[in-house]
Parts: sequence; structure tokens; C-alpha cells
Amino acid sequence: MIDIKSITNLLGSSLVSGVVINYAPRILKGAMREYMSKIEFPEMVEWVSHDQSLWQSLPEELQKAFVDFGPRLGPLEWLTPEWIIDSSRETAPAIASLLLSWPQAQVWLEKQVNEIKLNMKGRNDARRENDSPENL
Repeated sequence: MIDIKSITNLLGSSLVSGVVINYAPRILKGAMREYMSKIEFPEMVEWVSHDQSLWQSLPEELQKAFVDFGPRLGPLEWLTPEWIIDSSRETAPAIASLLLSWPQAQVWLEKQVNEIKLNMKGRNDARRENDSPENL
């Protein structure tokens, strides 16, 4: 999966910082796209119906990637329900449609996005919209 420390050692921290800031959302979206493609429609219905955590269902490597990238990214305004839906649109269109059209799924997805942000920012300051990188 994505190993920030190995990339930093290979390329140098200043180059990696620039790459991370510019490309991390795309890198994470690709990883999320791959993960969402493996979820079956009935499984997603079950998660939404029983308010199961998307974060807890993510493979440990993907959780680690989100957590490792989080402090380097500043505001996480790009991480929205639409971002997750878009990540599944091509590889899991039925799931994307479910998340777009079912009101309960929309509420569930907003909650999941907030949980991912909490984990990315270390839980303490995830709700602040205008964080600067110096605060992280």
C-alpha cells in the first residue's frame, strides 16, 4: 500500500511534502476506489441500515495511509461525501447510486466522512474548517 516514510526516504522530505500536498487526495481517492470496488451492494445496504463504520471496515493499510497523510494536508475540505461517491462511480456504480439516492445513506455517508476526518487529524481538531498546516 502507500508508505509515506519510504517515499520520504527515497525522494527527500521537501519534495515529498510538495507531492503530498498536491497529490494526496488523488492518491487516496485511487486507494478508496479500489476498496469500494470490492464492496458488494447488499453489504453496503447492511452497513447503512445498521450504521456500521466505513472507517473500521477499511483495511489497516488504507487507514494508515489516511492517518499518515492527514497531518500534512491542512484543511480537509476536499474530503466530502461527494469525494467518496466519486471514488466509487466508475468501479462500483450501484454503490454510488445507492449513496446518491437513498436519504439514509446520505446521512450515513456524512457521518463516515466526519469519522475519517477525525482519524486523519488525530481526533482533536478535525472539526475546525480552517486549520493551517502549522496547527497540525
